[in-house]
Amino acid sequence: MKIYNLILSVLCLFISIVSLAQPKLEHSKALRAGDVFNYDKTIEILNDKKTQFDFGNHRTDLLVLDFFDTFCSSCIANMPKVVSLQKEFGAKVKIIQVTWQDKKTIQQFFRTNKFLNEHKAYPTTIVSDTILHQLFPHQSSPHVVWIYRGNVVAITAADVLNSKNITALLSEGKIDLPSKDDFLPLANKEEIGVNDIAYSKVSGFSTNLKQNGYTYQLDSVTQKYRTSYNNMPLFNIYLSILGKMQRKDFLITKDRVEWRVKDKTLYNYGPEEKEPTRWMEKNAICYERVDKIRRTEKLQAQVVYNDLNNFFGLNVYYGKARRKCLVLKKIAAKQSSQNKSANMQNLEGTSVLAFVIDYTKQYPPVIDEVKSKENIAVGEFKDIAELNQHLAAYGMQLTPDEREIEVVVFEENE
Repeated sequence: MKIYNLILSVLCLFISIVSLAQPKLEHSKALRAGDVFNYDKTIEILNDKKTQFDFGNHRTDLLVLDFFDTFCSSCIANMPKVVSLQKEFGAKVKIIQVTWQDKKTIQQFFRTNKFLNEHKAYPTTIVSDTILHQLFPHQSSPHVVWIYRGNVVAITAADVLNSKNITALLSEGKIDLPSKDDFLPLANKEEIGVNDIAYSKVSGFSTNLKQNGYTYQLDSVTQKYRTSYNNMPLFNIYLSILGKMQRKDFLITKDRVEWRVKDKTLYNYGPEEKEPTRWMEKNAICYERVDKIRRTEKLQAQVVYNDLNNFFGLNVYYGKARRKCLVLKKIAAKQSSQNKSANMQNLEGTSVLAFVIDYTKQYPPVIDEVKSKENIAVGEFKDIAELNQHLAAYGMQLTPDEREIEVVVFEENE
């Protein structure tokens, strides 16, 4: 994927998203793993040898419904994998993308999406769907439904849709996969006990709770304050807490973490982890704390931080370490050799530029020594050399160097 496309995705973080006309969900019709899939309609499909798909006459062993929309970047990133899996398994498996968006929108999407065109990835797709969304309601995509010989055997995230798991299901006739349920509660049904003055606890991954980040709120019944994290990597919880204790103006990338532990994979999964949802089931934690008194968010974060350090025997803090980096420096302004185009994007100052480059996770950390709020127009670039040609017009340049920079130190106590 080109850096320009990543810039566009980062810019979306700064734009308020309008509500979309997705189907209204009716949970009374919802199917779960173990239910029979009795659906015999014939539906129009795109990107297939046939123009219609007859669910009633479908005879492959495995049918996979992969729900998506064009606003979901991870859904789009998965499409080349989906196409590859379909080619690998042929008539044994049918993988179909399902979207609520209309035919015209999706046809335009497949024609114009650069990433899919580069990968020649055009999966079989059902458009304008309302019925399947009622049978398999969800709040986030990708949302993958596995139907084996007419029975729903799993509802999962996209990371476990791979050759290994498909092969296992076809050969054994069953599969145990981490489930995805977007409608789990954020807290256990049991109310905080009236006699519970205060407590804190940590537990393992809970299949009964929806994954959720920092929550700090008043319980209206007991008038006590509840702080919680659900099903999160411990590393992510610490980053969240540190950010509330002391805000920083840089992104925490892998180069800004100093691991001083025996096995860092206990605390977070890396890019080498092919099935993050399996890792989560094994290693993610739930944290809950109940207090009688209210504190400011910063003070409450310090309390949670102390709890975690005591529970796990850890010390996590901002420190310094020498790292290779890209330093943004001032130079004499030069005329850019890059032609301006309609694809130029305005970045609001050098801090946004540094964030965008760090967000790509392809380069060392950026150290901004220019600190300008001037708008910077940036077009497509495939590497830092090309980006520097754009930046030359603004009198700045990214230069490889080594510096003592701030990092997060994640340390196990002896």
